[in-house]
Amino acid sequence: MDTGQNVPPETNLGMEAKLVSLEDALLVLKQPIFMPTYIPLEYSFHGIYIDQPVQEAAIIEVQFINGENKLINIKQIPLKLTTSIAYNVGSSDVKTVMINGREATLIKLSNRSQLIWDNYATQFILTAPLDDDELIKMANSLKPSD
Repeated sequence: MDTGQNVPPETNLGMEAKLVSLEDALLVLKQPIFMPTYIPLEYSFHGIYIDQPVQEAAIIEVQFINGENKLINIKQIPLKLTTSIAYNVGSSDVKTVMINGREATLIKLSNRSQLIWDNYATQFILTAPLDDDELIKMANSLKPSD
């Protein structure tokens, strides 16, 4: 992992966000970081981007990468932060699925899929070039880190 690297185009966080390890993120944040217990075999942990870590709650992106530099991105937004998300899905395939007993929106885009849901405290946006079953399996495996 290249700690301290600039934000790549694959993240929507501010330019002050830096790639850090899970251990470093846990030291800085005052909120749980949800990590998947299931990761597709060809992917490995890349790092965590933290947006404005000095705040009591921060938006983070947990990333996994494969040998072809394809990313899995798990954006985590504490619901106490005021955010609104608008999507123009156009002709994308959109359906409702269940993640850990909560309704989620699955959006099939041209080269990736997005899964959006919350657990009452955190909103998750999982974006990856995976099929629906793998995406749902990964989402269902999210657990808070110690």
